[in-house]
Amino acid sequence: MLANIFLTSALVVVAAVVSVSGYNYYLSILEAKQIQQTYDTVAEIKKILAKQYNKNPDEITRDELIAVLPKGKNWEKLFLSNPIDGQNMKNDSIIDENVNFVISQEDKLKLLAIKSKLKNMNDLSNSTVDESNNTIKFSVSSEEKNRLDSEKLVQKEIKKLKRILFINLDSINNQDDFETIITDNFSTDIDILKNSLKLDLEKSKNSMDIMTYKKIKAYL
Repeated sequence: MLANIFLTSALVVVAAVVSVSGYNYYLSILEAKQIQQTYDTVAEIKKILAKQYNKNPDEITRDELIAVLPKGKNWEKLFLSNPIDGQNMKNDSIIDENVNFVISQEDKLKLLAIKSKLKNMNDLSNSTVDESNNTIKFSVSSEEKNRLDSEKLVQKEIKKLKRILFINLDSINNQDDFETIITDNFSTDIDILKNSLKLDLEKSKNSMDIMTYKKIKAYL
């Protein structure tokens, strides 16, 4: 009888532990899912702000991000505290002031959730480890930063291309002449340069650009 009581008590304890462990695991799954959703939200907002202000996504702050969100919701809790179990927002932040995700190295499920959102090894290479705090920091929207960097490079090359074309207008008599100037001076894809050049010249009011466009319009 006494043995049965001890056995029953032991089973109750085991059941309670299993129940708590299962619930904690369930909460961890919810946390991981919410972190992924937050990551998607942050990445999309940074992309919009970067395009709108032609700004490097890395320069967008957490305050700027929160400022564009709809009023009336506790966005600070979403962006400053760990989901579900976050109590002290300052000490339990998942997004720092520079909009980087900061995850404890012990939170394996959260780390896996974030890493699954990173699209390529370049994104992963932008993560940094802080051994003093036992955390890993992940930057957001490196893809958008690469896009902006590429656009700036193309814009710079278009300015150079326009100068070269104007100097050589008299020697451009056919499609080959035009494209040879591009391929001899630039490594960027010729179609990208031609499309960007066309858009630039079509809206330009500069007299040299107008002359250049009239001469090469048929070759674009």
